[in-house]
Amino acid sequence: MRTVILGIGNPILSDDAAGLKVAQLIDETLKKTKDNIYEIDVKQIYTGGLAIAEAMAGYDEAIIIDAIVTGLYPVGTVKELTLEDLPKARNITNTHDTDFSSAIEVARSLDIQMPDRIRIFGLESDDVGSFGERLSEGVGKAIGRAARMILSITGRQEEINQEAT
Repeated sequence: MRTVILGIGNPILSDDAAGLKVAQLIDETLKKTKDNIYEIDVKQIYTGGLAIAEAMAGYDEAIIIDAIVTGLYPVGTVKELTLEDLPKARNITNTHDTDFSSAIEVARSLDIQMPDRIRIFGLESDDVGSFGERLSEGVGKAIGRAARMILSITGRQEEINQEAT
């Protein structure tokens, strides 16, 4: 089964880069191993909607991680989201594109192979609007935990002991 892990975010908007940092850490971890028997690719996406659908095309499974700000959970909490939750996710919806659900529908209507299984995770964040390349403390501490959780979903148990800043 071919799996793609998509980290979504903006690298210059503080905590909004959380999904990108998780994807980067997973990618670095997988590159340290000599095998890729699980056929896992890792990508970083800087916009939503159609770009996400395009990045998932041809895979059997997609795992998406993005920063969210709900105010419902402590900063650093990783939550699995449903399609109904997506309007709360900053990069999965995009005013200059289409929303994630519509992008998937369009791709499928054009006979573009979309994954049968799509799992979406949000990392509760503090500040996704300030310019800066540094994550808040709570989000930085959660990057390694989020990466481990996503790798375990794929069947990988690589050692990750890193916090992002």
